[in-house]
Amino acid sequence: FDCDCDAAVSYNAERITAWSDANYNYTKTDYFKLFRSGNIGFANIHAFAYSPRPGTPAAAMKEKVPAPVVKERMVRLRELAERSARDFACSQVGKKVPVIFERCDGGFARGWSDNYLEVSMPQELVQCGRIIEVEATAGNLQIL
Repeated sequence: FDCDCDAAVSYNAERITAWSDANYNYTKTDYFKLFRSGNIGFANIHAFAYSPRPGTPAAAMKEKVPAPVVKERMVRLRELAERSARDFACSQVGKKVPVIFERCDGGFARGWSDNYLEVSMPQELVQCGRIIEVEATAGNLQIL
């Protein structure tokens, strides 16, 4: 997929089984199992830990996920996010992508494609502040 998502871990009602039981039936809060299964992938996953907001129904829930569990889940989700981003970047190698080069320093120009791939190229090949179509390669994609 060529899309991004936000993923909050450790919402109060989130089940331990969402992170461990391979036979658990999916619910809308069990996105981790979908990611881990390889049935879904994203160009980018913005992972963050759930934090209660005063006055909301979730803040009043009694069952809380312990801090060490939250930390461990964040580590796992970030690892998954990195793998998903690498897989997406690999799927783009050989394709022409428009890139806006925003920074030119140290002999390199750095920018972002329209599908959020970070690209780096020798500065003499591009003009900063311009959108240029380039071929995505293992050498110029920053995540590979």
